[in-house]
Amino acid sequence: MSNAIIGYGSSFSYGNESTVAATTVWTPVGEVKTFDLPAITVDEVDVTNMDSPNAFKEYIFGLKDGGNITITLNYDKSELEALYGLLRIKRGFQATVPDTDGTGDGSVWTFDGFVTSVSGNVAVADAIELSVSIRVTGNVEFTPAA
Repeated sequence: MSNAIIGYGSSFSYGNESTVAATTVWTPVGEVKTFDLPAITVDEVDVTNMDSPNAFKEYIFGLKDGGNITITLNYDKSELEALYGLLRIKRGFQATVPDTDGTGDGSVWTFDGFVTSVSGNVAVADAIELSVSIRVTGNVEFTPAA
């Protein structure tokens, strides 16, 4: 039997402090339709030299990078105003997905970051959507559902 779940009930929030802390008060972003989870990558450092065995390139791992997060949400003027207010301000962020059985607090990713862009899309017969980009800076913490 699969443990797959749907995204319904997930949430994305920003904190009231410049970094994630035990005292952070979280404000959920309203009417979120989609959001990315942090995509942690590791840099590859080329250390190839004149003595590299059999003329093969050699690499070592470098630094980790939390990447960029994109959130898509339905337009709401209050949300838009709040998100504009987060441009260029470092904050703690939290992404939560439900537990596999739909109960409990769910799994949580917390990280620091800053909003790099806020944009929108307007179409004649579709809901107006906003798109928000966040640059992750520093460590990403994952806490699995209990």
